[in-house]
Amino acid sequence: MAVIQLACPHCSHAFSLENPPPPGEHVPCPACGRKMAVPTESASRPANAPAPPPAERGDAEPRMRKLSRAEKIQRRQVRNIALMIFGVIVLAIAVVVLGRL
Repeated sequence: MAVIQLACPHCSHAFSLENPPPPGEHVPCPACGRKMAVPTESASRPANAPAPPPAERGDAEPRMRKLSRAEKIQRRQVRNIALMIFGVIVLAIAVVVLGRL
């Protein structure tokens, strides 16, 4: 029974596969669910090898940063304005529809 150790290139989660699929086939990461290719025998690590370092910033998708308090307030204000505009449109449609009855 072959066991290989893998590290997800997206989230750096280290895990092992028993009876892995053929090299090049894609398997989902148990942590983040994103698919990754099974490496060839020469590219896979032995079971006792340490996990590789996380992917460089340019290699992986950018991570979402925390918003500052000012950004949160600004987004809340934009959302509130959008909701008010939506409410006015719904009210105008209701007045038109009810005016025809």
